[in-house]
Amino acid sequence: MGSLEIHNFPDEAQEFSAQHVETDFKKRVVGEECCPKFLGRIQSTGNAMSRNPYYGKKISVHLAATLVVAGLVLAACESGEETGRAVQGDLPQGGHLIMAWDASHEPASLDGHIEPYQPAWLIDSFIADPLLILGPDGEFHPALASSWTSSANADRWTFHLRDDVTFQDGTPFNAQALEYNLRRILDPETRSAEMAARLGPVEKIEIVDDYTLTLHYSEPWVVLLDGFWRMPIWSPTAAEKWGPEEFDKHLVGAGPFTLEEWLPNSHVTLEKWDGYGGWNSISEEGGTARLSRVTINFIGEEAVLGSVVQTGDAHIAMNLPAAYIDDYVDTCLLYTSDAADDVSTV
Repeated sequence: MGSLEIHNFPDEAQEFSAQHVETDFKKRVVGEECCPKFLGRIQSTGNAMSRNPYYGKKISVHLAATLVVAGLVLAACESGEETGRAVQGDLPQGGHLIMAWDASHEPASLDGHIEPYQPAWLIDSFIADPLLILGPDGEFHPALASSWTSSANADRWTFHLRDDVTFQDGTPFNAQALEYNLRRILDPETRSAEMAARLGPVEKIEIVDDYTLTLHYSEPWVVLLDGFWRMPIWSPTAAEKWGPEEFDKHLVGAGPFTLEEWLPNSHVTLEKWDGYGGWNSISEEGGTARLSRVTINFIGEEAVLGSVVQTGDAHIAMNLPAAYIDDYVDTCLLYTSDAADDVSTV
């Protein structure tokens, strides 16, 4: 019987970026090193959770570090004969992933243009693909932007965009849509201090053609790509319709899931978007997500958060209280609850 290895990491581990959290959570936790009896065949493609799972007997140190940094604690088990065996061939569609988050980590706004903290960016990554991805190899990879170049001193950046993308409301993604997002961030009325700072001292936004945009800077801006992987790209139509005060309850992006509901102090529900084209290059498979639904429940009671995975009412717990960690060591959890029954299990 397998066990979950719990590791302690120094304070500097907290300096991991949100992209490490997002990439490893989506590529590895519900991907290559995940126990199927814990999450079943929970999979999707694109910016939220893609890859075939491997039946690993241990959670790797790298993954455990990421989970600790993210506050995600995974309870896993499997039989010895499954160790190292990969799932091959066509895998089933469907499944409902339920996450439990410490209520203190619920964002004040789900709009990543406004909210300056990582939990909102993580939720946004289900809904909206960014221009580019920071991969697990530490390199930037294409997403909504197919390629990019900069001048020698990095005071001019040109982005070539995909020409086959639409937002979830049917609005086309193009240079005009990207320009709208950039101007929205730079507009003081949006109160986008964090993203505006990452975007930098933009002097001019130039639309070269329908799928090419150039940013001109008043000084060299070498950190631009580090800002763009964090930045959700929203539908101009929806953002304009709802305005900065209401849009975070009606987010529309070009990611693999749509925002079905955000009930503050309770939960966020995300639904699979059948129109997703697998535009995020980190995915090995194109097309739509395999999961049908993702729910994030915000839990204010420490005792509830500490036991929610054991009771089968959630598959993942974020910021598991320290007093409950020992409850998951050398423990095999086989789900029989309704929460797990919503997932395709092995």
